[in-house]
Amino acid sequence: MSKPFFSIVIPSYNQGNFLEECILSIINQDFKDFEIILMDGGSTDDSPTIVDQYKNFFSYWQCSNDNGQADAISRGFAKATGRYLLWLNSDDILLPNALSRYFEVISNYKNIHFLYSNMLLLSSAGHPIGSRILTPLPPLFPRLSINTGLFGFYQPACVWSSSVYNLIGGIDSNLSFAMDNELFMRIIGSLNLDSVFFLDAFSAGFRVHPAQKTLNISSVGLHERAKMFLQIPSPCRCLLHFCVRSWRFMYFLSTGQALVFLRARVSSAHKQIP
Repeated sequence: MSKPFFSIVIPSYNQGNFLEECILSIINQDFKDFEIILMDGGSTDDSPTIVDQYKNFFSYWQCSNDNGQADAISRGFAKATGRYLLWLNSDDILLPNALSRYFEVISNYKNIHFLYSNMLLLSSAGHPIGSRILTPLPPLFPRLSINTGLFGFYQPACVWSSSVYNLIGGIDSNLSFAMDNELFMRIIGSLNLDSVFFLDAFSAGFRVHPAQKTLNISSVGLHERAKMFLQIPSPCRCLLHFCVRSWRFMYFLSTGQALVFLRARVSSAHKQIP
């Protein structure tokens, strides 16, 4: 049996309100060469019933206690056999045609090892309430911009090769919040930047709701990121920040998206979402 093109890990714990929609957003993709790995951390809501309902769609699944989200993701990827990897938290979704767009880019641009794109913000009911849009990497100091936290990526809308994931040793399962930032920093640090591709499209939806981890343990995230990101003198940081912001605005201006960018920044009420 041939290996799938994509392996998609879903870590989940007590997200029964959203889990089925997450699963269906993958199953209903027009591109079908993928496997789903479901890692439930011993949910006590109706998640086990949902998992059982869709278990035939999973290449691997488990419903048992784990050591947290990063541990579940790490063990999920250990079961993955696909050429490219992504994870989707159980309260988030893939947008229609996301996988086919990823496949088209990877097929047309050889040696792509990290692909990132834009992300919608969704309400609890799944309605769009804002967006997060990115650009290609800044032409000046791209690695420094990433390592200082001034340019980042949105985890639900990212894909990376299994080869680079294995090369860097996988996800750090000791982290509780910023494991995606840390993983992506190490991936970018290991790559020639020609292997990094920006897909200017919306590929995933990030759900904003009162019970989500991003809101409830944000202080943990701030602590982990403070330790993770490179600290540079304030005048240098301000100058770098100005360069990154200027690049972003010039990109949006050159592509006719300046108003879209400004509208997204003004209309999105959830400024605490990364």
